[in-house]
Amino acid sequence: MKTIETTLTIGEDHMLSIQLPGDIATGDAHVVVIIDENFQRKKEVSSVERFLSNCKNNHLGLNDDIIWSRDELYR
Repeated sequence: MKTIETTLTIGEDHMLSIQLPGDIATGDAHVVVIIDENFQRKKEVSSVERFLSNCKNNHLGLNDDIIWSRDELYR
């Protein structure tokens, strides 16, 4: 059994189509689809936000009070 988790947009035709990895056997299969009715798409996170988040998560002493200029970020 394999679990594939993905996010998609359901169109007006209500059709669902995905391409499976090559290691999935062809032929008949039992598939379960779960629709999370409380789902909210996460906002896109910039590389700078991801970097700062990683710094905070790794206890590098960064906090939300620090303001970075563009020049400081891209030196």
